[in-house]
Amino acid sequence: MSVARCAHCGAPLELAEGARRARCSYCQHDQDVSSLVKAVERPVTSSAGGRYTAGQPVLCEWRGQWWPASIVEVLGDDLYLIHYDGYSSSWDETVSASRLALRSAKVPRAYAGSGIAVGVIIVALIAGVGVASVVLRGGGSSSPSATSAPAVYATPGQLVQGQAVVVQWSGRWWNATVIAVYPDGRVRVHYDGWASSWDEDVTIDRVGLR
Repeated sequence: MSVARCAHCGAPLELAEGARRARCSYCQHDQDVSSLVKAVERPVTSSAGGRYTAGQPVLCEWRGQWWPASIVEVLGDDLYLIHYDGYSSSWDETVSASRLALRSAKVPRAYAGSGIAVGVIIVALIAGVGVASVVLRGGGSSSPSATSAPAVYATPGQLVQGQAVVVQWSGRWWNATVIAVYPDGRVRVHYDGWASSWDEDVTIDRVGLR
């Protein structure tokens, strides 16, 4: 297997031996690579050979978009430690050369400055979800709160429609009512005080009696 760069977006292209055409997995362009084959019919340049160097600005692919980054350290075996521009070092990661491209490459880039923008958006979304959950639950300071763990857990065949129970959700227990019982032992519950959009099908091991 040989490796070259896409003529359209600069992303890595893997070429089977003897291949004359290839499709880029990023931009989906088919292209004639016969002119590239001779140039790449050699072992892939390892990081020891210096494909990228420490401190070099690059683009790094993450979830389908290319983000500005820089090489922190060349690790060998075509692996690099990179730092995303505008992000804390907790986002640093080790990547292979196949996820890296030069800053000049024509690839689907993430929004410039999104290191700050994404953080703001995430905080806004979290705040929005918090407000939305209060509205869904009926709003105000009297919104339902979690309850204590049950003394007795439900067993298969024990639950009936309309029965008051407690249900484990996200590590805590909440008052609920059984609204449907399924043949496979699962039940559908409505969380007391919450909108019906929170109704959920749960397994018996998450249900206790009250």
